[in-house]
Amino acid sequence: MASSRVTRDTVAIRLPRIARSRLALAFLVAVVITGAAGLVAGLLIPRSNAADGLADTEPAVVTAAAEQRVVEENVSLQGTVQAGREVRVEFSATEDPDTVPYVTASNKKSGDQIASGSVLLAVAGRPRLVLALDYPLYRSLRVGDSGADVRAFESALAEQIGGDFDVDDEFTENTMAAASALWERSGYALPTEEAETTVPVPAPIPTASASPAPQAVPIRVSYVDVHEILQVPIGETKVMSIADLGELATPDEPLAVLASGVSAVELRVSLLHEAAFSVGTKVDLRAEGREVVQSTVVSLGEFDIPNEGDEAQGEGAGRDAVVEIPASWESVEKGLVVQISPSSSAEPVLALPLTSIRDASTDPFVILQDSGLGRPGDRLSVDVLSTGDGWVEIDPKCGLVVGDTVRIAP
Repeated sequence: MASSRVTRDTVAIRLPRIARSRLALAFLVAVVITGAAGLVAGLLIPRSNAADGLADTEPAVVTAAAEQRVVEENVSLQGTVQAGREVRVEFSATEDPDTVPYVTASNKKSGDQIASGSVLLAVAGRPRLVLALDYPLYRSLRVGDSGADVRAFESALAEQIGGDFDVDDEFTENTMAAASALWERSGYALPTEEAETTVPVPAPIPTASASPAPQAVPIRVSYVDVHEILQVPIGETKVMSIADLGELATPDEPLAVLASGVSAVELRVSLLHEAAFSVGTKVDLRAEGREVVQSTVVSLGEFDIPNEGDEAQGEGAGRDAVVEIPASWESVEKGLVVQISPSSSAEPVLALPLTSIRDASTDPFVILQDSGLGRPGDRLSVDVLSTGDGWVEIDPKCGLVVGDTVRIAP
């Protein structure tokens, strides 16, 4: 039987031939043709004028001209309008069981100005009289009282009604007479209370016995009820809200809300800008829809470092400044955003851009480009007098004049 064994020498497997060498040659020829075409196209495109400068080894010269202009730092801070101190007119409950506290007079409406010495409203027939005081009244006043509150009341009384009394710490009969005249001018009488006085009792027939002792007689005397006085700071007072005629007064709601004192713009001034907003500085106020007006910084508070909560709301460290609102802006609403910047009063000076000054911290100089003081590239020492908003004031003694150019770069 023949052997079925197959050896490596007796069997050969032939694979089909793949024409890889032809594909590689074709790819190489295509690459060469594409590269040659690109080179030819690049040589045929004309060179632009803009590209000529790119081959230069020298950098371009950047220049600036000396000019006459105002040089000062342009600082603008943001503030808001505050309406002054709020005064709430609270109702003081009456102890008279026969009285119902209806509003019996309401003489103003929201937005009205109210003057010291006038009646704002009345409750159960009793007035609420507005008085501008520089010291609080904390009690009702009677003849014989004394203290700083008496002086404040007499000062306000003297401005409103006058009278034969001294503005001092003593409440006299003459003071009471002037107060009575002020109440009567408004259509009311001062309240009264019961007091006692002593009168002698004459003996009908002269005898040797002792005279009868004086007897106490009840009388009614006037006094100034502190609850009838609406105390406001000295300055303008505006009605924000007020109870209507016939409304029932309750301790839960104020009878009226007043905005007392002159409205002003308040802003936070950082340490960096403190000198630009010192007290007395003239500033320009700008707000949307309103004309630009000039005003004055009237106060600058103590330096304040806010807590973390205030910082989160954008309140940084600094001083709180107050700026007056001029008469043309007196009707502005509370919360209006205002831009405040120091008013410019500077005169134009010889100036150059700050970037043209070399070695500014030690020995400042400029590099001339086109000037009668030297050739292009010459160095000229200058004295810097002030800086502001990217410009420097140059002392004219250096010889530069308006129109001379200096190099900024290189």
